Amino acid sequence: MASILFLVDKRVQSKLKFFNHLKEYALKKILIIEEGFEEMGGIPTGCFDEVYVINDISSYSELETVMNELMDQNDIQALIATTENIIEVAGRLRTRFGIQGMQHNQATSVRNKWVMKEIARQHGIMSPRTKNASTERELRAYVELIGYPCIIKPVAGWATIKTYRIEDQAQFDSFLSEWSASPQPVLIEEFISGKEFHVDSIVSHAEVVFTSVSEYLFNCLDVIDHQKPLGSIAYPSQVKNELVTRLKQFNQSIIRALGITNSVCHAEIFVTAEGTLYFGEIAARIGGIAVIPPIVLNTHGVDLFQAVIDVELGIYQVDPSKQTSKYTGMLSFPSAIGKVKTISSEQDFTTTIEGVVSVTIPVRTGQVLSGGKDTMSRSGFIVIEGNSFEEVRLRLMRASERFQVEIEEEVVL
Repeated sequence: MASILFLVDKRVQSKLKFFNHLKEYALKKILIIEEGFEEMGGIPTGCFDEVYVINDISSYSELETVMNELMDQNDIQALIATTENIIEVAGRLRTRFGIQGMQHNQATSVRNKWVMKEIARQHGIMSPRTKNASTERELRAYVELIGYPCIIKPVAGWATIKTYRIEDQAQFDSFLSEWSASPQPVLIEEFISGKEFHVDSIVSHAEVVFTSVSEYLFNCLDVIDHQKPLGSIAYPSQVKNELVTRLKQFNQSIIRALGITNSVCHAEIFVTAEGTLYFGEIAARIGGIAVIPPIVLNTHGVDLFQAVIDVELGIYQVDPSKQTSKYTGMLSFPSAIGKVKTISSEQDFTTTIEGVVSVTIPVRTGQVLSGGKDTMSRSGFIVIEGNSFEEVRLRLMRASERFQVEIEEEVVL
């Protein structure tokens, strides 16, 4: 029977907008999900015909066992990998079982950042100087070669988790002390000073059929290291802006170099003060799954969740009639550590700030938060529209200043 298969980790709440579209497809719907999802909100009823629960959604051996059973009775038309940590294993499964879509070799090039950067360099794409290291000896040698400041991050990471800007020997020694407790392959990268942009695109049948360019309010590392608010603003497609045009072309070059033929993509690109573009990285998935799709939808009329499914099925078509001239921005409200005593409500923003499209603050008084030094941890977020970049930027910063969360100091996690 013709089927569509979803691979979902236990953080099921962030995947619900995929599920909302399932009724539109005359296919059998199958879900393989990681245990622990019940505590995260559970699966809505009526979405799937079959559900399989496994211990670790990134485990190839566990998934292969389930797939061997499924392939006997199903003609799987598409395999949907919903998050970064599933991209590579999904590629292996497609190759192993002959399913269309991103294959194992393609998935490796978008998950292994050393492979990604090296392929990009071989195609003449400007990238920071990069080395990969697995031993302390290699780390010391390559940090000395690249010099300070430099970036050290996991070879296959995401969301700026365990990403460090190393400014001097003291910071490097501190990093080594932490890394030595649990060594893993890392990338050492030249630090690029400049503005950070994210480019979100849809690739169908080897053509980039849609592109959205957004500018961060502050670079992601400044969010992590200096507690700046995480936010970005999407430019409308028809804006006459030379840099936006260059970013779109640069993104297209990256996608072609890496051989991405059918995927929703999220690229990070830096622009120096002199106007030079540097490739940061690219992911074959929706970026910022809670916060970026709303700004793309509001400005461009493109639903990235439906696009993921349609691209995998080979039926995606972009509708240019839904494009608008609006700039749309998002801002994540920071998380905290401890038991929440008081927190802002949605109404604190909708009545005082113009252009609010939506506000989401699921955290409530009494809830215990565990923070997180990454770009995923948040108490909520706001989406705001306006007629210019600066208008939206000012409104987002107003929202950032207005947001308040108070923690009971005596709570220790």
